Amino acid sequence: MTDASLLSLTAAADAWRTAHPGLRMAERLVLQGHSAVLAEAAVRVRPDAASRGEVERGLQVLSRRIRSERVPTRELLEAAAADPRRAELLAGVSDLHDRLGRAVAAVRGRLPFLSVRALGDCLRGAGLLLREASADFTGCDLSDVDLAAAVLLGVRWDVRTRWPDEEWARTLHQVSVPYPDAPDCYVVTS
Repeated sequence: MTDASLLSLTAAADAWRTAHPGLRMAERLVLQGHSAVLAEAAVRVRPDAASRGEVERGLQVLSRRIRSERVPTRELLEAAAADPRRAELLAGVSDLHDRLGRAVAAVRGRLPFLSVRALGDCLRGAGLLLREASADFTGCDLSDVDLAAAVLLGVRWDVRTRWPDEEWARTLHQVSVPYPDAPDCYVVTS
Protein backbone atom coordinates (compact mmCIF):
# COMPACT_ATOMS: atom_id res chain seq x y z
CA MET A 1 0.00 0.00 0.00
CA THR A 2 1.39 3.41 -0.98
CA ASP A 3 1.87 5.95 1.78
CA ALA A 4 -0.62 8.84 1.76
CA SER A 5 2.20 11.41 1.74
CA LEU A 6 3.56 9.98 -1.51
CA LEU A 7 0.09 9.97 -3.03
CA SER A 8 -0.37 13.62 -2.05
CA LEU A 9 2.95 14.58 -3.68
CA THR A 10 1.96 12.83 -6.90
CA ALA A 11 -1.48 14.48 -6.83
CA ALA A 12 0.02 17.93 -6.18
CA ALA A 13 2.39 17.54 -9.13
CA ASP A 14 -0.44 16.28 -11.31
CA ALA A 15 -2.54 19.31 -10.34
CA TRP A 16 0.12 21.45 -12.03
CA ARG A 17 -0.02 19.24 -15.12
CA THR A 18 -3.77 19.74 -15.41
CA ALA A 19 -3.81 23.42 -14.39
CA HIS A 20 -4.89 26.21 -16.72
CA PRO A 21 -2.31 26.63 -19.49
CA GLY A 22 -1.85 30.29 -18.56
CA LEU A 23 -0.75 29.31 -15.06
CA ARG A 24 1.62 26.69 -16.39
CA MET A 25 3.06 29.06 -18.99
CA ALA A 26 3.65 31.74 -16.35
CA GLU A 27 5.45 29.24 -14.09
CA ARG A 28 7.36 27.19 -16.70
CA LEU A 29 10.86 27.94 -15.46
CA VAL A 30 9.86 27.50 -11.82
CA LEU A 31 8.30 24.10 -12.57
CA GLN A 32 11.42 23.02 -14.44
CA GLY A 33 13.50 23.97 -11.38
CA HIS A 34 11.18 22.03 -9.04
CA SER A 35 11.38 19.05 -11.40
CA ALA A 36 15.17 19.14 -11.37
CA VAL A 37 15.28 19.21 -7.55
CA LEU A 38 12.93 16.20 -7.37
CA ALA A 39 14.98 14.31 -9.95
CA GLU A 40 18.17 15.00 -7.97
CA ALA A 41 16.51 13.84 -4.74
CA ALA A 42 15.29 10.67 -6.48
CA VAL A 43 18.83 9.85 -7.61
CA ARG A 44 19.98 10.04 -3.99
CA VAL A 45 17.44 7.48 -2.73
CA ARG A 46 19.31 4.40 -1.54
CA PRO A 47 18.59 1.91 1.23
CA ASP A 48 21.08 3.42 3.69
CA ALA A 49 20.57 6.02 6.41
CA ALA A 50 22.95 8.53 4.79
CA SER A 51 20.81 8.70 1.67
CA ARG A 52 17.78 9.67 3.79
CA GLY A 53 19.73 12.73 4.94
CA GLU A 54 20.61 13.61 1.35
CA VAL A 55 16.98 13.21 0.27
CA GLU A 56 15.86 15.32 3.26
CA ARG A 57 18.27 18.10 2.22
CA GLY A 58 16.93 17.95 -1.34
CA LEU A 59 13.35 18.21 -0.09
CA GLN A 60 14.36 21.14 2.14
CA VAL A 61 15.71 22.91 -0.95
CA LEU A 62 12.44 22.23 -2.73
CA SER A 63 10.43 23.51 0.26
CA ARG A 64 12.41 26.77 0.23
CA ARG A 65 11.93 27.13 -3.54
CA ILE A 66 8.19 26.61 -3.18
CA ARG A 67 7.91 29.11 -0.30
CA SER A 68 9.79 31.70 -2.35
CA GLU A 69 7.28 31.31 -5.18
CA ARG A 70 4.22 31.85 -3.00
CA VAL A 71 2.47 35.08 -3.89
CA PRO A 72 2.15 37.41 -0.87
CA THR A 73 -1.40 38.33 0.13
CA ARG A 74 -0.63 42.03 -0.28
CA GLU A 75 0.44 41.48 -3.88
CA LEU A 76 -2.77 39.53 -4.53
CA LEU A 77 -4.89 42.34 -3.10
CA GLU A 78 -3.06 44.99 -5.09
CA ALA A 79 -3.42 42.94 -8.26
CA ALA A 80 -7.14 42.43 -7.60
CA ALA A 81 -7.63 46.17 -7.37
CA ALA A 82 -5.69 46.85 -10.57
CA ASP A 83 -6.49 43.78 -12.70
CA PRO A 84 -8.89 41.07 -11.51
CA ARG A 85 -7.67 38.65 -14.19
CA ARG A 86 -4.05 38.96 -13.01
CA ALA A 87 -5.21 38.50 -9.42
CA GLU A 88 -6.97 35.28 -10.41
CA LEU A 89 -3.79 34.04 -12.09
CA LEU A 90 -1.67 34.90 -9.03
CA ALA A 91 -4.15 33.24 -6.67
CA GLY A 92 -4.14 30.08 -8.80
CA VAL A 93 -0.34 29.99 -8.84
CA SER A 94 -0.22 30.53 -5.09
CA ASP A 95 -2.76 27.76 -4.44
CA LEU A 96 -0.82 25.26 -6.56
CA HIS A 97 2.47 26.15 -4.86
CA ASP A 98 0.79 25.82 -1.44
CA ARG A 99 -0.56 22.37 -2.32
CA LEU A 100 2.84 21.21 -3.56
CA GLY A 101 4.51 22.67 -0.44
CA ARG A 102 2.12 20.82 1.88
CA ALA A 103 2.75 17.58 0.00
CA VAL A 104 6.54 17.98 0.23
CA ALA A 105 6.21 18.70 3.96
CA ALA A 106 4.13 15.54 4.40
CA VAL A 107 6.77 13.44 2.63
CA ARG A 108 9.51 15.03 4.74
CA GLY A 109 7.56 14.15 7.90
CA ARG A 110 7.17 10.54 6.82
CA LEU A 111 10.67 10.10 5.34
CA PRO A 112 11.99 7.63 7.95
CA PHE A 113 8.99 5.35 7.38
CA LEU A 114 8.83 5.31 3.58
CA SER A 115 9.94 2.40 1.45
CA VAL A 116 13.06 3.22 -0.56
CA ARG A 117 11.52 2.00 -3.79
CA ALA A 118 8.22 3.84 -3.30
CA LEU A 119 10.03 7.05 -2.34
CA GLY A 120 12.32 6.93 -5.38
CA ASP A 121 9.44 6.14 -7.72
CA CYS A 122 7.32 8.94 -6.29
CA LEU A 123 10.06 11.59 -6.48
CA ARG A 124 10.86 10.61 -10.07
CA GLY A 125 7.18 10.52 -11.03
CA ALA A 126 6.37 13.88 -9.44
CA GLY A 127 9.40 15.40 -11.16
CA LEU A 128 8.25 14.05 -14.52
CA LEU A 129 4.73 15.41 -13.99
CA LEU A 130 6.14 18.87 -13.23
CA ARG A 131 8.41 18.67 -16.29
CA GLU A 132 5.38 17.77 -18.42
CA ALA A 133 3.39 20.63 -16.89
CA SER A 134 6.12 23.01 -18.01
CA ALA A 135 6.44 21.66 -21.55
CA ASP A 136 3.24 20.07 -22.88
CA PHE A 137 0.83 22.57 -24.37
CA THR A 138 -0.64 20.24 -26.99
CA GLY A 139 -4.29 20.99 -27.59
CA CYS A 140 -4.25 23.98 -25.21
CA ASP A 141 -6.07 27.24 -25.75
CA LEU A 142 -3.42 29.91 -25.28
CA SER A 143 -5.46 32.57 -27.07
CA ASP A 144 -5.89 34.63 -23.89
CA VAL A 145 -2.36 34.09 -22.54
CA ASP A 146 0.18 36.93 -22.68
CA LEU A 147 3.13 35.25 -24.35
CA ALA A 148 5.24 38.39 -24.75
CA ALA A 149 7.39 37.65 -21.68
CA ALA A 150 7.06 33.85 -21.80
CA VAL A 151 10.07 31.60 -22.31
CA LEU A 152 8.82 29.34 -25.08
CA LEU A 153 11.96 27.29 -25.74
CA GLY A 154 11.03 23.63 -25.28
CA VAL A 155 7.27 24.15 -25.42
CA ARG A 156 5.53 21.23 -27.11
CA TRP A 157 2.42 22.08 -29.11
CA ASP A 158 0.27 20.60 -31.85
CA VAL A 159 -2.15 21.65 -34.58
CA ARG A 160 -4.97 21.95 -32.00
CA THR A 161 -3.05 24.48 -29.88
CA ARG A 162 -4.67 27.91 -30.14
CA TRP A 163 -2.35 30.93 -30.11
CA PRO A 164 -3.24 34.56 -29.30
CA ASP A 165 -3.33 35.46 -33.01
CA GLU A 166 -2.16 34.38 -36.46
CA GLU A 167 1.15 36.21 -36.09
CA TRP A 168 1.99 34.14 -33.00
CA ALA A 169 0.97 30.96 -34.84
CA ARG A 170 3.22 31.77 -37.81
CA THR A 171 6.15 32.75 -35.60
CA LEU A 172 5.93 29.62 -33.48
CA HIS A 173 5.66 27.43 -36.53
CA GLN A 174 8.85 29.03 -37.87
CA VAL A 175 10.83 28.45 -34.65
CA SER A 176 9.62 24.88 -34.10
CA VAL A 177 10.57 21.46 -35.41
CA PRO A 178 8.42 18.31 -35.59
CA TYR A 179 8.36 16.39 -32.33
CA PRO A 180 9.73 12.84 -32.82
CA ASP A 181 7.15 10.10 -33.35
CA ALA A 182 4.20 12.43 -32.83
CA PRO A 183 2.30 13.44 -35.95
CA ASP A 184 1.28 17.10 -36.08
CA CYS A 185 3.22 17.82 -32.88
CA TYR A 186 6.06 20.36 -32.65
CA VAL A 187 8.60 21.66 -30.17
CA VAL A 188 9.91 25.24 -30.02
CA THR A 189 13.67 25.21 -30.61
CA SER A 190 14.59 28.90 -30.78
